This record gives sequence, C-alpha cells and structure tokens, in this order.
Amino acid sequence: MKSTALQSGLASTMARRAVSVRTQVRALKSGTARKYLEHHALAAALALHEEGAFVPWVSYLFPSELLASYGLTPLIPEVAATTLMGMDFRGEVEVAMNRSALPRDLCSYHRAARAALDARLLPAPSLCLGTTPLCAAKECLLDELAREHDVPFISIHVPLPPDEGPAHPDQVADVAEQLGALHEQLGEMTGRRPALAEAIRNSSRAARAWRYIDTGRMSGDLVLDGRHMFAFAFLGQMLWGTVPGARGFEKLLTERGCADLVVPTYGSGGPAAPGLAWSGCTRCRTTTTPPSTSSALTGEPWCSRRWGAPIWTRSIPPTPSPTWPDD
Repeated sequence: MKSTALQSGLASTMARRAVSVRTQVRALKSGTARKYLEHHALAAALALHEEGAFVPWVSYLFPSELLASYGLTPLIPEVAATTLMGMDFRGEVEVAMNRSALPRDLCSYHRAARAALDARLLPAPSLCLGTTPLCAAKECLLDELAREHDVPFISIHVPLPPDEGPAHPDQVADVAEQLGALHEQLGEMTGRRPALAEAIRNSSRAARAWRYIDTGRMSGDLVLDGRHMFAFAFLGQMLWGTVPGARGFEKLLTERGCADLVVPTYGSGGPAAPGLAWSGCTRCRTTTTPPSTSSALTGEPWCSRRWGAPIWTRSIPPTPSPTWPDD
C-alpha cells in the first residue's frame, strides 16, 4: 500500500503552493537568472496538476514554441524526473521506482518519470508528442503512456541530419508540413487561438541573450559553472516561447543575474555582455543544450507566409542566433 505522502504528493493544492512560494522567495532574494527561471518553470509545471489542465507530455527538445503559442506548458519527462529527484520528493520517487516492475536497465530519466506518474507526483497526459530520431526510448515511453491513458500520440518524423551541410530541401519541407499540421491540430484539441508569432519573438529574445553568453563560453573567455549552466538550459526548455523564458535568459546579461553562474576569475572585459567576469582561462567548459535555430526550416512558407516571423527548432550548433524567414 502506498504511503499517505506518496498518495497526496503534488496532487495537493497546498503542497504545490508551498513549493511555488519557496522558489519565488529564493528568486526575489537572489535576483539571478537561474533562480528566476527555476521559479517560473516550476510554477508552470505545478499548474499542470490543476483540475482540467491540458497536459502535453513531450519528448526532450520538442519545439516548445508550438505549445507556448496556445499557452500550454510542456511536461518533459527528462526534465520532470531530474527536477523531482533534486527536491524533497526524491524519497517518494525512489520508493515508487523500487516498487515498479520496470527493468533497472531502463533509461533512468524515463524510469523515474514513469514511477513519479504512478505516485501521482506528475499529472497524467492529455496528449503525447514525440520527435525522431534522437532517442527511441522516449518514443516508446510516450507511445506506451498514450495507450495506457487513451490519449493521442503524435510523432514528428525528422530524418537523420547529414554529416555535413544543410538537410535536403524536400526533407525540410516535409518536417515543416508536419509541424504546421500539428499546430492546427493543437488548436482543434484545445479550442484556443494561437499566438505563434509572439511565441517566436520571445524565443528570439532568449537567443539574442544566449548568443552573448555562448560566444564567450565557447571562446574560453567566460568561465561558467558547468553543472548550473546545464541545469539552466535544461530547465529552460519548458519556457521557450514564453515571456518568463525570454526574461530569464535576458537576466544573464546583468552582473547580478549571472552571479551564481559565472566562476570568479581575474580580469574583465570581453566580447559579450557588460558586467560579467571574463578571463583567458579555459578550465571550465560547459555542455549545454541552448535554444538553437535552423535557417533552413524558417524558410518554409508554412512559417513565413502565415506569420512572417522566425521559428525555433532544436539543433546542435552551440552559438544560436535569431533566424528569419528570408534568411
């Protein structure tokens, strides 16, 4: 039999409110981008537990702007599992994992997320959305959850990228067509009107701020705490396309906003934002997943003809910048 704590978990309104207030106080006290982003991401995630909430479970690196345009918050199993394991609910998640019949060689992210769902620490999906070809395990997890909860599972089929150079235009057009169809389907399912251009502008704001930071990071001039910086970008996926997400990344450009991410160094001055600590030291390189763009996809008429605005996609390039349909 599950314990009382396990049964209530984050399903309790008071428990969710207490967690949100704690993170809000920390954000106000610190004034840093990291704490600001953590609070708003967690607040958005907790709202998914409210009665009648539309809960899209999505794969890691799914283009969140499609959801943000409808005011929807993505529940990303990898991010949710990591966040819960770093909070007071770690014990409940571990108990649920040990009681589950899932194999121990299953992806630890997915095993923790599935156990947290069974323990009511995560809300059940209203829809499952995936992408290929990054990880087959996440597609299997989302497909299984969709069948168990009798909700749709939609996967965007993305061909393997070439070793060098841009993808073939026909492949780009096919992916863009799938994204367009999915965006329309989201509107039909939720009954909401989209604001895609606004969501894309918010992502562009975040990218402009990140470009300053990433330029110094990749050159070795800006020394960052790799663990915290990864967590910042990892959690930031939930807010791509939102105003809090844009503001969170823009806070990185202030001395106070970046205070708990920049490793103290000697010397100052550099190619990026004013007020940050710079040096020639290259001892600390971070491995992050920043918001990034694909100029190929933005040229698809689905984006430019309808909204005349750039669209974000997930890719590997380390130095993102806003892209526009005419690029």
